[in-house]
Amino acid sequence: MLVVKPGVMYRLFNFGSQERFQTIQFTEKISEGHYAEGTTNEELVEVLIDRFYHLQKQKPSPINSTCIELLKVVRQTLAKRRLLKSERVARYHESLNAGR
Repeated sequence: MLVVKPGVMYRLFNFGSQERFQTIQFTEKISEGHYAEGTTNEELVEVLIDRFYHLQKQKPSPINSTCIELLKVVRQTLAKRRLLKSERVARYHESLNAGR
């Protein structure tokens, strides 16, 4: 993995290669209400969950099951984080409107 832009863009090298890669870019806030195109942490976790389910179907393993369960915990934690953030943003906007 190569960090192109910390927290936003990464080059993930293809298996067995240091020349060929795929780029993962996360969305980022450009200005109030405007975001650059990109994916989210939640989407990446969903990809990993799906991948481990696929691996589990091919060759069941308690380690794959553990990975799936832990990734589900990550998904729940990210959902909680998103909820708290949206509540915080709503309170901020309410305070702006109350001051008018």
